[in-house]
Amino acid sequence: MRPFLSQMAMEWRSQSRRPFVWVCMLIYFTIAFGDVYQDGIAEGGYQWVNGADAIMTRAVILSLLGILAVTGIIGETVARDRLHRTEEIVLATGASRTALGLGRFLVAWLVCVLAGAMFIPGMLLGSLMPGIPPDRIGPTDLAHYAKAMAYFLLPNSFITGALVFAVGSRYRSQATAYLTGVFLLVIWILTRMLLGQDVLRHDVFPIYSLCEPFGTTASAQFAMEWTVAQNNERFVPLAGYLLWNRLIWISAATLLVFATIRWLPIQPATPKCARRKHSWVRIPGGKLANEFFLTTRWEFLCLLRQPGLRLLITLAAFSIWFAATSSLTHQYSLPTTDLLVHSTGFYFDKILVLVLVWSAADLVWRDRQHRVHEIIDVLPTSDTKRLLAKTIAISGIVLGFWLLSIGINILYQALNGFHHIELGLHFIDSFLFKAPPYLWMSILALVLQVIVRQRFIAIGLFILVYFSSVLLDSLGLYHPIYRFGEMSFFWYSLMDGYGHFWTAHLWLLAYWTLGVAILWILAWASLTRGTNPSPRGTILRTRLLQGKAKVVAVTLLLSFALLGGAIWYQSTMLSPWPPPDVDRLKAEMEKAYGEKWRNKPQPRVVKIRSEIDLFPSQRRFNLRGTYILENQNSEPIRELLILLEPQLELRGLSFSKPADRLKRDENLRVEHWKLENALLTNERIEMHFETGSSPSSGFRVHAKNDNIPEVSPVEILGNGTSLLNLQLMPAVGYTDRVEHKPRWKRRKYALPLEWDAPSGDTALHQPHDTLHLGWVEQVDVTITTDGDQIPLHAGELLQDNFTKDGRRLRRYRISIPSRGWSAIISGRYTTKRITSDGLPPIEFYYVPEQTFTLNRMATEFEDALAHFQKRYGSPPFNTFQLAQHSLHFDGMGNRAGLGFATEILGWKSDLARSNGVVIRKMAAHMMGMSWFGDQIIPANVAGAKVIHAGLPYWSAGLYLHQTENPVRSRKLRRQEMKEIFRARRSLRDEESPFVAEYKDSTIIRKKGLILMTYLSELVGPDRIESAFRNFLDTWRYQIAPFPTVDDFLHQLRKELPQEFHPQLVDIFENITRWDLRSVKAEARPLNANRWQVRATIDARKFYTSGTGKETEVEFATPVFVSLATDRKFSNLKTLSRKLITPTSGRSEIFLECEGLPKYFALDVDLLLPDSNPNNQIVPIVVKKISKSGQGRPSPLLSDDHKAE
Repeated sequence: MRPFLSQMAMEWRSQSRRPFVWVCMLIYFTIAFGDVYQDGIAEGGYQWVNGADAIMTRAVILSLLGILAVTGIIGETVARDRLHRTEEIVLATGASRTALGLGRFLVAWLVCVLAGAMFIPGMLLGSLMPGIPPDRIGPTDLAHYAKAMAYFLLPNSFITGALVFAVGSRYRSQATAYLTGVFLLVIWILTRMLLGQDVLRHDVFPIYSLCEPFGTTASAQFAMEWTVAQNNERFVPLAGYLLWNRLIWISAATLLVFATIRWLPIQPATPKCARRKHSWVRIPGGKLANEFFLTTRWEFLCLLRQPGLRLLITLAAFSIWFAATSSLTHQYSLPTTDLLVHSTGFYFDKILVLVLVWSAADLVWRDRQHRVHEIIDVLPTSDTKRLLAKTIAISGIVLGFWLLSIGINILYQALNGFHHIELGLHFIDSFLFKAPPYLWMSILALVLQVIVRQRFIAIGLFILVYFSSVLLDSLGLYHPIYRFGEMSFFWYSLMDGYGHFWTAHLWLLAYWTLGVAILWILAWASLTRGTNPSPRGTILRTRLLQGKAKVVAVTLLLSFALLGGAIWYQSTMLSPWPPPDVDRLKAEMEKAYGEKWRNKPQPRVVKIRSEIDLFPSQRRFNLRGTYILENQNSEPIRELLILLEPQLELRGLSFSKPADRLKRDENLRVEHWKLENALLTNERIEMHFETGSSPSSGFRVHAKNDNIPEVSPVEILGNGTSLLNLQLMPAVGYTDRVEHKPRWKRRKYALPLEWDAPSGDTALHQPHDTLHLGWVEQVDVTITTDGDQIPLHAGELLQDNFTKDGRRLRRYRISIPSRGWSAIISGRYTTKRITSDGLPPIEFYYVPEQTFTLNRMATEFEDALAHFQKRYGSPPFNTFQLAQHSLHFDGMGNRAGLGFATEILGWKSDLARSNGVVIRKMAAHMMGMSWFGDQIIPANVAGAKVIHAGLPYWSAGLYLHQTENPVRSRKLRRQEMKEIFRARRSLRDEESPFVAEYKDSTIIRKKGLILMTYLSELVGPDRIESAFRNFLDTWRYQIAPFPTVDDFLHQLRKELPQEFHPQLVDIFENITRWDLRSVKAEARPLNANRWQVRATIDARKFYTSGTGKETEVEFATPVFVSLATDRKFSNLKTLSRKLITPTSGRSEIFLECEGLPKYFALDVDLLLPDSNPNNQIVPIVVKKISKSGQGRPSPLLSDDHKAE
């Protein structure tokens, strides 16, 4: 026992002296601190930064990132004796395998645990930092930290350490141990990437939960069903799959440790060269002309010969392939080059960083590892050539990886039958945009190894630099000039290419190239030879302060500083940096104008005339417009408040009647005017204005996480511009759209905490969403643009020609009542027009290179248009237009018959895989927006989102439900349900019942559609669509007072049978969640072909309030139960489908059917929102009836569970 304890004490002293251990502790602390602080000061909801879920998530993530730390600590332990050439001495002491192996392993593992435990003070300190709202900080519960350590950090480091210990002991190689850790991490990443959300499927979840060694999947067993409040307060219990996962993998790791100790070598390792008859060390050399080439070739080939690098190359190839697959799966897109270049870095970049770390260390330490450094050092090759050769070698690895990505992507395109390959885009994007940051990081990794002279400390410092963006994000420091190797972030657009983003990219490309050159000079000046190098300071003074080196270093430093200053000046002085904080401006506007103007009458726009000159090649526009304003209030109006979009230039404003400007607020973009004579009820006045926007003389920069859009709402692009006309024109009057609704956000900006939706008679007479726009009688707009583009606006096309100076001119007019809004679009388009009897024409405006889906789009839009016209009456447009626009703008929409969709939606859908689903959804949703978004104005009261956002989405969803086969429709609903509850776990505001919702429309759309589908299954889709139609007919173009959600509910109650009215209470008046589980089912024969099934089910219903407090209530909900011969429950295989109303909790039901069923399902069509929609189906066990008659079948249905 004493030798064992002595060995442990010696190991502890050795580990505690290692700088690498302290660097690991610092990294754990820094990442945890930065992540908590960044999360705390970022916009959030009610998720506590120190809540149970936050602690568990960070413990899991850090235990995965800590694989590299565990590898470095334990890998050094198993290889230390060999590295320090003390192997024979240690083994000669007679120490046992247990003392040598187990003692060292336990201490090294405890050191790993102590390093990982530094996340606790990091989180604690991060949560105490100023600036984090009180809503984001919960009570400190040390038990949660202890559970995080016990459930995740301790076992995960033990499992990783056991594997590293086993492999490292077998090969007695620190490099092999390191590769083992890297391989484990990469395999985990690739596996999760390949499986995605499929790991949560009910049928495979148990397998994945037990097979995944780190417990990340098993922990979702409970947490994926919890609300925000529950995730804040509850830590996942050590039960169920998580308990079994921990027991299995800890046991396996323990066995592996003892097996390793049992077979631990107790003889010195024999070098491979000693086991060969002849061993040669090939030293680069030769004529001076070939010396540099041979040295570079030698370094590069030595890297390529490393088994670890070959393994990582293979993993990188798989990651690129699967990234290409995953990027095309969601939208079923074709593998076009622009999509593939976006997806390449999803996982590939992480592997490349590991390659850089490994390669840089190998280049610097290989000679010492093989004990030939003294021979290499005496060669006449200069230090400049040696370092330059290593630099070129590691740069070649980087470029080779990006060349590999190009090859894999092209192969993926070819094997998927896509031959429109853009080679130029592949190479430009990879080598000019993606590769440079990794080239710079590779040189940084090399420089750190040279300067620091400690392999793992240099690796730790590199990791700190790599993850420094987390800390910089938390501090709000987003400018690329002080984020190592970062460029101005943007996406490539098929329509606009790299556009004006080139400018910032080229400046930063030059800037960081100079910066890395300075680092390289420092490394060159620090390069030493021999076993006892001189101090760094001495070497640096000797080399850098003499001769040409001094001139080069000073020149590079001055150039770097001057270039950095020029970038700062152009991106912050000539161009606004940071851009206006819209949320802060809104808060300041409410403080300054809310109390006075909130209920002050203002006129409404009834007519709009405008002339818009777009100059895409110059990225600017001019707009001259006229509003006809009408006082639709019962009292005269004397004062007007005019609001402007941030970054919109107001170049002129006047009225047709005498008026004076009392105030101009440039900061908030507000003007206060006073009419000389009050505007009387029903009286009209003209308001003339001129606006515009021009690019700044500098350039803008953008970081990935800075929450700043790549283009502003008033910015013009070279091709594919898509703007909203309302944002280019002034708004009249104060609007509650500028007011923050969530309590946490109001506290953040020092606003009164409680915000109430408008109510009363005044709100009933206000149009929701845009208060200054009710029903606009006419919109007349003339647009000009560059001669090679086509301008688009909603309405009837009155004029289309070229002006004298070669510009394209179009004039549009909307003559029917409308909200006055429209997109303004300009692009280089090819057009396609289709006409059908009885339907308005449909026009498509698209990029000439993308004709993949045009014919299918024409069919789907015709079908959707025909359905909506048949169900809901005449369309609110004479011609429907659909235009493609750049992905820099919002994805999809439709205003007044002008639809728009980004270039990656629908236009490149893979019809063979999708069967047109994406296009069909797009067509249905755009038609829903036209009928229910353009023909009804809801009152500006609580529940308005039901009409404004719900009805367009629901009507589209009911159309899709009727056109899709049941199996496919069920699959889509399952996906929607998962998205709903995943979003529910991280809601940024308290959820409200539909009748009270005013702020958020996402849940209303998605959850509401599932429940509308449920109602349609209860009474038939015709009756639900009839309710929609009658509501539309009643309120179409209705002037104030406008309809409310109560009016809509009244219409639904008229259509639904009385027995289903309680379901409307669950859907609209409460936040309801159902929990439906099929427990078991067994079948008994009644006669030769008739069977009775007895099924045990568990049905529960919960009402939610606040941030997720749930209360169970009586179930009292009709639900469908089904019997089928296959698990898909297709129509042909379904033997029975009944509607029952089970009691709350566990109960039994009885069904009969013809033929032997194999599966029983409770709500197989997923019509009721359930946080775990994967446990409704169970296989049926067949039970035979004994000859004695025992086990006689029970009645078909008890009185409590009769089929409706």
